[in-house]
Formats: sequence, structure tokens, C-alpha cells
Amino acid sequence: MLKSPAMSVVKASNYMQIPTLSPRQAKRARLIILRGVPGAGKSTLARRYLQLLPDAVHLEADQYFVDAQGHYQFDGSKLSQAHLWCQQQMRQALSKHVDVIVSNTSIRRWELQALLAIGRELKATVDVIRCCGEFTNSHGVPVETVAAMALNYQIWPGEQDYYPDVIS
Repeated sequence: MLKSPAMSVVKASNYMQIPTLSPRQAKRARLIILRGVPGAGKSTLARRYLQLLPDAVHLEADQYFVDAQGHYQFDGSKLSQAHLWCQQQMRQALSKHVDVIVSNTSIRRWELQALLAIGRELKATVDVIRCCGEFTNSHGVPVETVAAMALNYQIWPGEQDYYPDVIS
């Protein structure tokens, strides 16, 4: 069972406050799950956590769609494969006691539960954070689709809500 982390924040840079993570349990890898609609700030927050945890691995299902030249080529028919790839990469890193930051939409609880099950199996210290920013999403997801995803969002008990500061 996940414990509800404190709702305090820690200064990661001059620009952004980020949620404080749960205390790490001895000899356990950390799993940080960032969820929210496209444009909510998941990838940006992941980069901030990487500043604090430079040996961590950042994973997104979207990485599956990046070709060798670095171009994003989304294919909706391969979305399930992308999430399985992300979970396999996550499992591999956690099994080596490497901290993992996963930033996927995970709108529905069942999507989140797959990640949580891997974290529990590998005895990781887990934090779930819902990103609530309102930015332009980096993959051009239509506004109507983002709105529908927001309406279908299922809260996870104990997740922290993260409202990013305005970057000046």
C-alpha cells in the first residue's frame, strides 16, 4: 500500500518548486510516476528530478516512437507495444536498483496499476505525482483529445498534485 507523501515542495532550481519525495527505504530503488494529460508538465518535471537524481533513468512510452535520427513518429496502432517497452525498461532498471522516473499520461487507474505492480514486485520506493500544468503539449495532441482525457482522469489515492510555478 502506498503511503501518502507530504505535500511540501523542494527548490530544484531558481525556476520551479517540485513535490518532495517519500523517504527512500534502505537499499531500494526509487520509482517516480508522473501522470497527467498531454501538456501538464510531466516531461519538464522529470527533467527537474533528474537534476536531483542524476543517475536515474527517465522513461516515457513516447520514447518508443523516436527513430534513430531523433524524430518523433507516433503510430497509435503501436501504443500498447510502446507501453510494454516502457514497462520492460522500467523493470530492467529497477531490478538493477537504478532509480526510475516514468512520465506517461496514465489517465486510467488500470494504466497506473501496471506500473505500481512492477514497483511493488521490485520493492521500489514509489511516488505518484499528478502534473496539473496547462502548457502546449509537445506532440500536437488536439485540444479536444486533451479535454476528453482530462474528463476521464481517475485519481489515485495518495498521489500528489503538482501545479508548476510560472517560469519567469
